[in-house]
Amino acid sequence: MTGTVDLLDWNSLIDARMEISKLLLVPNLKTGQLEPLLSRFTQEEERQMKRMLQRMDVLAKKAVGVGVRLMVDAEQTYFQPAISRLTLEMQRRFNQERPAIFNTYQCYLKEAKKKELDSCVSAFEKETGKQREKRYSVHHKFGDRRDGVTGARTYFYADEAKCDRHMETFLKCIEASGGSSEDGFSAIKLTALGRPQFLLLFSEVLVKWRTFFH
Repeated sequence: MTGTVDLLDWNSLIDARMEISKLLLVPNLKTGQLEPLLSRFTQEEERQMKRMLQRMDVLAKKAVGVGVRLMVDAEQTYFQPAISRLTLEMQRRFNQERPAIFNTYQCYLKEAKKKELDSCVSAFEKETGKQREKRYSVHHKFGDRRDGVTGARTYFYADEAKCDRHMETFLKCIEASGGSSEDGFSAIKLTALGRPQFLLLFSEVLVKWRTFFH
């Protein structure tokens, strides 16, 4: 199986001078030529999307600056893949020093469990004995968790202590759930940017989620 992976530059996405339709290109299966994915977007729709991306950038910079964590949430399932892709770009940009931007999973969907489990274990199930994919090779300084070494970590964590600190940070964020302290936690709903009334009661949901971490 072959394919194309397109990494978008966050700065280009939020650049007011750049048309998003020119950045998002997909190959035509018949001709093989690249075509705009958003060719049907009107000027007003592109303007709204650009403003949404710019607001996300402002919120992310502010959150990192004051030590508040952001969770990106979406309601409409049909555009969740796009939301997750943009959130990944935010994480690549703003999560370099510490965890600041978090994505959400639609675990209320019937197919959610199978989908997430498949994405996590499909590669592992393909490995047998010493035939392991190189992309999953651990750092030479750490043992391999699959061989029973609990200290193994991917490149996201330098050691056990850092992993524990990340979890404690996330728990504090959920407990605060309002951005009222330096350990505050805020939520971005892309369907509600600019309309904070849509976020009412959402903090209560975040507080209840804490039970999943104990």
